[in-house]
Formats: sequence, structure tokens, C-alpha cells
Amino acid sequence: MNISSINLRKNYPQLSHTIAERYLKDRSKQAEQRKNQLAAQIRRIAIQLHENGEEPLGYKISQHLDKPLMIVQDIALETLQEIRKELGYEK
Repeated sequence: MNISSINLRKNYPQLSHTIAERYLKDRSKQAEQRKNQLAAQIRRIAIQLHENGEEPLGYKISQHLDKPLMIVQDIALETLQEIRKELGYEK
């Protein structure tokens, strides 16, 4: 049975609301997973660079990312700052 979203909202408002909540919750969970994966990837690359005698800088890390422009996301910058502190590059 096919039912349009308009008919679903009109005829089954509670069901429509439940579906929408579940969808938003799933999207939020997926976004959090992507953020965690990016942070882990940045951490791993930064440590590799450090172990190879290179300073883990943003542009160097971005060259190793699946999507280089991800380095400008807040979580990426926060992670980079944290790992640089841990490795002694920043105070």
C-alpha cells in the first residue's frame, strides 16, 4: 500500500510524528558516527606523521583524508588541536 506523506500526516498524525522522530534520531546517530570516525582518522594520521618525524599540521593531515576538505569541520579542528597538545606541539 502506498500512502503519500500528506495523507499520512492528515490521517495518521501520531504515526507520522513517530516516523519523523525515528528518522531524525537515526540521522543524528549517523552524524555522530561520522564525526567520531573523522576524529579517529585525524588522530591516527597525526600520530603517524609525528612518529615519522613530521609535525602534524592541518594541511598535511588533509592530504591523507578520504575527503581532504573535512579538515575544516569543527570536530576535525578540535581533534587536531587536542592531539597537537598531547604530542607537545601546543600548550
